[in-house]
Amino acid sequence: MQSWVAPEAKGEDLLYVSDANNGIFIFTYPAGKLVGQLTSGFTSPDGMCSDRHGNVFITDTQTYRVLEFAHGGATPIGALYGPPSMDFRPSDCSVDPLTGNLATTNIESAQVLVFPKAQGSGKTYTVPRGALFYCAYDGKGDLFADEVFSRKGTVYIAELPVGRRSLSSSGSPEQSRWLGR
Repeated sequence: MQSWVAPEAKGEDLLYVSDANNGIFIFTYPAGKLVGQLTSGFTSPDGMCSDRHGNVFITDTQTYRVLEFAHGGATPIGALYGPPSMDFRPSDCSVDPLTGNLATTNIESAQVLVFPKAQGSGKTYTVPRGALFYCAYDGKGDLFADEVFSRKGTVYIAELPVGRRSLSSSGSPEQSRWLGR
């Protein structure tokens, strides 16, 4: 099936829903009317985020990139890649509401890449252990990512505060108990 988006979708508030097997479904919000489906340009869509203009970024772990789609658009308008020396498999993304920077987690490592203004090759931030799957910016521009340890099933939170040059980790089981692990 080829990607499609109804022409009237560009003027609507939209909700994008990822299905790794069938692509991305686009619905009007809050009515829930199906107005599109994105199926081309990626193999395994995973995480999604959007910027203040309504552009949507879709992570694809199988094609090693983050694709950008215009609000209501059916074809990619851009792509972000990790550094050539890195096995970059983006899992999730988040856009800083203050700066427009885009962060994505790399499921192959304990790394977050931050792309200034959602452009370029990204700056890498690493925690010493675990794997990072999901990330989110808060309203002040601080970045948070979950830090998972598969052997122990322990989850910590990694944080990149505004202005800092490295990720810090909650680092102790006591601090992760509130996560229910």
